Amino acid sequence: MQIAYDEKIAPEAFTGWSLVSNKKKRPAPLTEWTVVPLTYEKQQFYIFVEKQTGFPIVTDSLEFKRVHDIFIFWLGVGQGTARYWERFVEQLIKSSSISQQTYPNLTAERYRKFLSKNKKLVQNNIPGQGARAGQYLYALTVTLLLNISEQVDNDFHIALLKNYGKAPQKPKEKFKYIDLPLTFTNPRQWEEYEWERWELLPMTEQKNMNKTIRK
Repeated sequence: MQIAYDEKIAPEAFTGWSLVSNKKKRPAPLTEWTVVPLTYEKQQFYIFVEKQTGFPIVTDSLEFKRVHDIFIFWLGVGQGTARYWERFVEQLIKSSSISQQTYPNLTAERYRKFLSKNKKLVQNNIPGQGARAGQYLYALTVTLLLNISEQVDNDFHIALLKNYGKAPQKPKEKFKYIDLPLTFTNPRQWEEYEWERWELLPMTEQKNMNKTIRK
């Protein structure tokens, strides 16, 4: 994971990360993120923004395990199951490169300005303690998506599928597959009686319907 942090963030805030200095290796898809700080009533938040799609994830710490847990929580709730995206998670937790950003990330600044101007939204989603904290932080991410760009969520999900989705398994050759004929009565045959009272239907149709229901 390659992280470019805002100049207002002290490098010492990143604790527990396994760092490498080699930047020549091409980063894996969706592993380049910018992070900017957000302060609300002396409480510190951080907005991680994925470089390719602009997708945001809000955290309340830059400690490795905490960031990792919040990313895993988001994958589990927002994108199906974290286990399904284990290849992506593996790339995220590999040795990281952390450096100060050389130029502002306009998308990240847009997110920060929005939350700074709409502090009630932050107040309503202040993280709690323990397991529920991830839920509140997830709500802040959703708030950004709903109020700024829902397309970002779609773009990230598509990129996630494209780069890390598991291809469907091929059918086993020892099994044969056939198309089964329809074995149920087509309900369209009673279309002309739709919305009619039961007791007003012809007796023959009542009997036919009863037979079908009991099958």
